[in-house]
Amino acid sequence: MNTAGQPSIGQFTSLAHGWAAAPTIALTTDTLGVTPTSGGFATFDVAPHPGDLAWAQGAVPTPRGTIDTSWRVEGGGMTLNVRVPRSTSARLAVPTFGADAVVTLDGLEVWNGTRPVGGAEASSDGDTVYVDGVGVGSHTLAAHPTTPIPTRLSLVATAASTDTTAGGTITIQGSLGVVAQSTADVTVTATGPAGWQLTPPAQRVHLATPGVAAAGSAQLHVAVPADAKPGTYQVTVTASSGRAQAVQIVPVTVRPPGFDFDDGTQDWQAGQNTAAVAEVTSTANGPGGCVAGGCLQASGDEVPATTVRSVYVAPTTPLNLSGASTLSLDFNSWGGVPDATGYQAIITLTGTDGRVLTKTYPISPNAWTPLSLALTGWSGASGVSRIEVGFSALGTTYAPWGGDFQLDDVTWQ
Repeated sequence: MNTAGQPSIGQFTSLAHGWAAAPTIALTTDTLGVTPTSGGFATFDVAPHPGDLAWAQGAVPTPRGTIDTSWRVEGGGMTLNVRVPRSTSARLAVPTFGADAVVTLDGLEVWNGTRPVGGAEASSDGDTVYVDGVGVGSHTLAAHPTTPIPTRLSLVATAASTDTTAGGTITIQGSLGVVAQSTADVTVTATGPAGWQLTPPAQRVHLATPGVAAAGSAQLHVAVPADAKPGTYQVTVTASSGRAQAVQIVPVTVRPPGFDFDDGTQDWQAGQNTAAVAEVTSTANGPGGCVAGGCLQASGDEVPATTVRSVYVAPTTPLNLSGASTLSLDFNSWGGVPDATGYQAIITLTGTDGRVLTKTYPISPNAWTPLSLALTGWSGASGVSRIEVGFSALGTTYAPWGGDFQLDDVTWQ
């Protein structure tokens, strides 16, 4: 099942394969709670895990007969009904949800809240009371709380993406699990580094939880300051209700500004001798994939191998790179040109003042190569109107050759 409780594994769904049977097994052994403890179910446990369910019932066929069982949660306690088949014995269990509870078997007290009574084989791990040696027949095990159920909280904080650039925003989803005597008011807050804005600063979630688990959610937005430096930071999400508290830390990565090609071509265009550009997540040439997420692929024209083919971006608002010392990118390309003596990449920046900064790099095909261009001292850095990246083979007359290449993570800092 996926996180929404639907039968899906992402690529496709099949309920007709062994590896797709996990929901059936989980519902039988965990939700209903029936688990064999010796061969052929000669002995078995019935120990339900109700989660946020109010009741369940089911029948489990065994070589010795069918185990019929049902349970219901109400009034802060659980009532469990089990039919134990012939030639078997069972260990039955009921959760106490953190409260003190008297437990009865077929109406007779077997646990007084702290210890077994009446010679019963009863025990507790603090959350559940177990009764061993329950023989053939139909039986009812019931937990009767004698104290209020303490409020318990669980919290899972997630974000669709925890990567952003300075000035960006991420959304954190807080999924709550609460068990309380009747109702619970949960306050969800988040704190981050100085200068980070989190909205809303606090969110209140009201849940009705009459002794069973209830689920809720809260959504928080984290705005990263425009002057945040690249790095990984921590956002702490806290859920509290009375004395109960749950905390989770969500790491947020602020990546350098630039182009990651994880959501399209990001305004990059085909340049000279290039037929098209596209965002891809895999490549026909080695190493077969992007550095991370997506990358930009340039499909070259069928021209001589030594002809430069290029891609470029011309931002509507020129980029101010005066505060950066380097521009970096990852470069990958096809190879295999007969008689080629090598391959090269070319990075060219054009400033609004007409100044041009360019550098040529020897590269190895079919492998990601980090390239870096120094910006310090270049007068055009304060207004970059165009970034262009080119590629060609060297030392060969071979023609025609398409010569595709890829870019990833064009950044500056």
